[in-house]
Parts: sequence; C-alpha cells; structure tokens
Amino acid sequence: MRALRKAMRSGPEDCFSKIDTADAEKAVRDAEISLETAKLEMLELLDSPDELELLKAENDLLSAKKSIITALKSYVSKTNSHLSLVLSAQRGIEDTKDAVVNAQRSIEEKELSLEDLRAGADALTIRAKEITIQQKEDGLIDAKEEMDNHYIRAPFGGVMASVEASIGDSVSSGTALATIITEQKVAEITLNEVDVSQLKLGQKATITLDAIDDLMLTGEVVDIDTLGTVSQGVVSYDVKIVLDTQEDRIKPNMSVSAEIITNIKQNALLISNSAIKYQGEQQYIEVMSSDGIISKKSVIAGLSNDTMTEILSGVQEGEMVVMASSSGASTAKTSNNDSFGGVPGGGGIMRIMR
Repeated sequence: MRALRKAMRSGPEDCFSKIDTADAEKAVRDAEISLETAKLEMLELLDSPDELELLKAENDLLSAKKSIITALKSYVSKTNSHLSLVLSAQRGIEDTKDAVVNAQRSIEEKELSLEDLRAGADALTIRAKEITIQQKEDGLIDAKEEMDNHYIRAPFGGVMASVEASIGDSVSSGTALATIITEQKVAEITLNEVDVSQLKLGQKATITLDAIDDLMLTGEVVDIDTLGTVSQGVVSYDVKIVLDTQEDRIKPNMSVSAEIITNIKQNALLISNSAIKYQGEQQYIEVMSSDGIISKKSVIAGLSNDTMTEILSGVQEGEMVVMASSSGASTAKTSNNDSFGGVPGGGGIMRIMR
C-alpha cells in the first residue's frame, strides 16, 4: 500500500487516497466476462435452435443408439459363444468320462473272456449249448413240417380230371379239391382212432371184396387222414390202400374188407383167441394134462389177429389148451408158427392186445 499524501481539503466523494487495484481490476474483468458468458448462454437457451443443429443432434442420438445396440449384440453374441464353449467343454468332459468308464468295462470283459478261453468251456455251458442247438434243430423241423402243411399233394399218380377249388377260396377239412384218375385201383377203408394209431405208410394189406368171393388182392397203405371225422362222438379216419395188381372185375364203389399187417413176429407161439380168458385184468388159459386134469395158467399175450393170439410166456409148445366153443369145451395144441403178423380185421377193424 502506498503512503497517504498530506491532508488536504476534500469534498464528500473526492478520492483522497488509492490502494493497489491490479488484482481487483482483474477480478472485475473476469466477473464481467463471466456475466457476458452467462447472458450469451441465456440468449442461446432463449433462442430457437436452427434445423441443421437439430438434424446433427438427432443424427448423433441415432448413432449413439446404434452404437449401444451394436455393443449389446456383440455382448450377447460373445456371451452366448462363451456359454456354448462352456457347455461344449462340459459335454466333452462327460463324454470323456463315459469313454473312460466304457473302456474300463471293456477291459474287464476282455480279461474275463481271456480267462474263459484259457480255462475252456465248462460242462454246464457245453450242455446249455447242446440244448440250444437241439431246440434250433427242432424249430427247423417244425418249420419245415409247417411249410409242408401248406401244400396239398396227391396220394397217388394219375391224371387230374377236374379241379373244384380256385385260388383264394377258403376250404375246410374233408373238402374235395380235385378229381384224379389213375390206372391203379385204390381201396378206401375207415378205422377208429385206436386202430389208426397202429398204422404207418407202406404197411402191407390184403383186400377181399364182398361181390367177388374168390378174389384176394394185396396192397400197400399210401394215405392216412391227418384229421379225423367225428360222428356221434366216434372219431374215424379214412385210409387209402393201393392195390398191387389190377383186376378188371373190380368196379368203383364196391365194398371191400382189408387186413393190414401192422407187425410181424417170427417163430411166434400161437393159440386160438377163444382159449384166452380173463380174471380181472389177468389173462389166463386152461390146460389139460395127460391124465385129463384141467388147470389154470396165467399167460402174457402179444400180438393178435381175428383168430389167433401170440403167447409170450406161461405155456409151452404142444400143451393141450381148453377152448370155449358154441357146442362146449374142446382142446387144441399150442403151435409155433414161422411167421405171424398182427392185422386189423375186415373192414378196418383191428385189435392188438398186449
């Protein structure tokens, strides 16, 4: 501060002293500038903006929005990519773990298989395989038999005279499908279920005809019904016999009787059927000694036909046997036949006792 001058006379507003005002003056100028700036800003606020500035501001705002959208898309994309990589890595880890477990299990199975090969198959495994093979073989046989059942074959050779069925028709058992004319004559007989169970294809038979007394022919069984016919509770089966020789006197639909040889025994001990008696289920015969005494003997019978029965044990050849007859008792000797066959009776009636 400068020193004051000597006192002098002054008026009410006269300056009689002055302090250094440089700093104050700068402050005044700054305040004035600040005031002018504020006024200009006020004027800018009060004045309407021009269209160019508005368009620029709007473009800037739009660019800013696009930028943030682009940034958000990039953020989402990178986030999804990162998550996908994380999930893929997790799946890869799980797959690797499963591969390790499967590899370990495979190693254990291979080790067991190697041990089994070194030890060889045990008896139980071999037996199981044998049973399996047998089952497969039985299955193949059944399949072939089932396949054969799908074909209808002629029981003998001949000329097809007519066909009564067409493709697609439904037929039942016993339906006539065709008529075959053959030079061979065929006899057809009917047997019950007990008798037919003793028959086989190829068995020999003797044929007689009611209309021709002096004729006896031989033949062979060529067909046995698979399905029987039920009539009044009785099951019967048709059997076809092809005659070995042809006889002009034989005409279609003639009545025939047949004896079919179901079994043959050599050197069989035979007695008449009328000599065999029954006591409960026990078979016995009555024999007469040389002094005329009659006694019972239990016997075991074998094959039989309409007149004779084979004796397996109980009597000896040459013993006198008492036989029942319409006129009373008579005697006959047991005999040893070189060849004896069990046959069904005429018209297909057969009985074999054991």
